[in-house]
Amino acid sequence: MSEKDTKSVLLLSAINPTRAYSGVIYMYETLVNKNYDVEIWSVVPEKQMGIYRHMGKKAYSFLEKPWGRIPKVRMLYILLKGFFLCMKYRKKVIICHDLFHYRSCVLIKKLFPETSVVLYCNEIYNEKSIKFQQKLMAYYEKNANVPDYMIECEELRRMYRVNKYHLDMPSSTILNTIPIKEVENIVSSQKKKNIIPVIVYSGGIHTIGEWNIIIDALAELEDDFCAELYCYGNKAAIVDLHKKCREKLENKKYKIVEGLGREEVLKRIYNADIGIVYYDPNWSINTRYAAPTKFFEYISLGLPVVSSGNESLINLINEYELGVIMESNDSSGMQEALHVLVSDEMKRKRISNNARNAFKEKLCYEQQSTEAFEILDNIIKGTT
Repeated sequence: MSEKDTKSVLLLSAINPTRAYSGVIYMYETLVNKNYDVEIWSVVPEKQMGIYRHMGKKAYSFLEKPWGRIPKVRMLYILLKGFFLCMKYRKKVIICHDLFHYRSCVLIKKLFPETSVVLYCNEIYNEKSIKFQQKLMAYYEKNANVPDYMIECEELRRMYRVNKYHLDMPSSTILNTIPIKEVENIVSSQKKKNIIPVIVYSGGIHTIGEWNIIIDALAELEDDFCAELYCYGNKAAIVDLHKKCREKLENKKYKIVEGLGREEVLKRIYNADIGIVYYDPNWSINTRYAAPTKFFEYISLGLPVVSSGNESLINLINEYELGVIMESNDSSGMQEALHVLVSDEMKRKRISNNARNAFKEKLCYEQQSTEAFEILDNIIKGTT
């Protein structure tokens, strides 16, 4: 085994990357392909372990143990297990995804300064976050300069974090995009020709607010269309979504699809015509600088987007002509933006070509992660 092969990395996350924040998976796969010895721990339910295990032999879930599946002890177990994993990887490289395990990583770094800690960020918590997240952010604010390197998922977020917390460490951005390989088999197949434009939205039902805007906009849209809504979330929220759609969209063509795997969702998106991205930019810093993976999934498959006016997305959409930005961040603004695309097939075709080219040449994971992995390589190779 070469010296490079002996470099060990721990990647810690407290989310399910098969459902959201897929950048965690792409980071793991890239490091494995570089022949590093990488161990990843995240929160993957048993029914999705087949997909997760396919990533590699050292892909583990905190939910594999019985006590990891008990709600009242799950958080404590994950925290304790995370700390012991950090101890195991002291004097090596620990990549901490977001802030759940940040306290453990900081403690290990202070006890063993030789340990290299990398913070990979996807969320900016604030006063509107739940109390636990606010506590994480308060601790982070006091210890923001402990890591050796920071990777953000959006450039405006990176600049915000650097300025707000006076960071003096190296930092880079990897957009929440996807690799070309995720869609190359899909885009090589024949795209279905729809009789009427198909509008898609894919996302979790964490709060019904954004869904209300989308449903109201579709209800107000007078053009002929079909809407396909791909969702995941708790049963009560999904029942509520079905109820609202029945009430508001009774005279419209639509379908709600839940529980699909990511690959199947991508195949269906490919055969659609327009993708919706909506995050109220006035809600928080997190939404102001929204960096949703769905945006990159849409453009990778050649879908023009209708997007809310988030600063992080406006620049991309305008620079590469990827869709239409809502003039107002309400249902009327979305309805007007949808009308622009639904009513103009030639515009959709032009934007579709722009989207595919921009993704392949500039916005895919392979292109976006180059600088970050050059720095990460140097950090890993500098440890024993």
